[in-house]
Amino acid sequence: MPFFKSFVAVLLLVTLPLGAAQAQHSHKPKPEAPKHPQCANPNPNPHCAKVATPALDPQGRLWLAWEQAGRVYVAASADGGASFDAARTINPERQTIDNNGDGRPKMAAGADGALYVSYTERLAKPFTGHIRFSRSLDGGATFSPPAIVNDNREEIGHRFDTLDVAPDGTLAVLWIDKRDIAPAVAAGRPYPGAALYLAVSTDRGARFSPNRKIVDNSCECCRLAIAHDRQGRRALLWRHVFGADLRDHALTTFLDAETAGPIRRVSFDEWHTDACPHHGPALAIDPAGVYHMAWFDDGTAGQGLFYTQSHDGGQTIGRPMAFGDRARQASHPALAAAGPALWLVWIEFDGQATALKAMRSADGGQSWSAPTTAAQGGAEADHPQLLVRGGRAYASWLSQPEGYRLVALEGRP
Repeated sequence: MPFFKSFVAVLLLVTLPLGAAQAQHSHKPKPEAPKHPQCANPNPNPHCAKVATPALDPQGRLWLAWEQAGRVYVAASADGGASFDAARTINPERQTIDNNGDGRPKMAAGADGALYVSYTERLAKPFTGHIRFSRSLDGGATFSPPAIVNDNREEIGHRFDTLDVAPDGTLAVLWIDKRDIAPAVAAGRPYPGAALYLAVSTDRGARFSPNRKIVDNSCECCRLAIAHDRQGRRALLWRHVFGADLRDHALTTFLDAETAGPIRRVSFDEWHTDACPHHGPALAIDPAGVYHMAWFDDGTAGQGLFYTQSHDGGQTIGRPMAFGDRARQASHPALAAAGPALWLVWIEFDGQATALKAMRSADGGQSWSAPTTAAQGGAEADHPQLLVRGGRAYASWLSQPEGYRLVALEGRP
């Protein structure tokens, strides 16, 4: 944990009322980016990754999982990402691996020190894959051979995996699955989108339960967002296909480790599209039990980034607040509750460089600081992710040529 004291980053905060008008969203092509200087060395290096997923272990070490040249690697840092130890290889044989902002290798750490990794191995047909899982029970010294989690082995889509470790140690892998499409079509039923599935382990990943469907008609290509309520129950937020082609967001809180509760629609931006947005939402639950949600939409009723909250698990939803500069392609939000404070980060692109933007709320999301720039990067940049340790929030971000950074988000309630 000593590295959490080594960051110095100050965000100047000015209170902003809830809700703000946004400029028109634009799309500027991104120029080819130079690489981090360490990328001249062919050895695996998180600074050279396209995307990376962070995790914090009980000792306070920062772990990253990433893909490089057909292999998934993990490495640990004791100084907040300034340096990393030797990379461990998860898959001995090279594979084609999903490696993008919404579909990337994942990593999670249990309170008991177990380390978990998942990723999607792409298959020969387009948009197909298998979910692979590996674990370490010796502090990351060794990892198990990556096993396939999806029990349906057809050459179809099992992709966009997400790891979840509950407060009681229960492990779950969740993903987007297309196994139900062909039977529906054969029966003459329309089946827009895909389905969400999960498998659960109560023995630290030694065995998983049979795959279980969560819901039909999810979006096929957007990341899933997970948080836990005060009872330790999993809450899941995802982009859903309502009707034939309306892609807004849905929320459920699980009744137990495998059983979803009522499905509730939480965004109403009326985005009608048959395309894949590749733009998943963000979810956090604060100590008071309030659900905080953020997303991107491009619908007839709402375009851009939005934040809202619910005090009753999604039964009622607050009025969404627009944020971010649409003229700079504001996108890919992340949310975290750090003690009494809330943090909201996203990226903006001006045609040449990418800015990591941040806002903070000290009153449960009722008002927010003015947006500030927490870091600057090149044109090639990952989606930001948030970590919380000791009541403080950190933005995990990778850009080129700057490489990986863990940015401390400062501010007092």
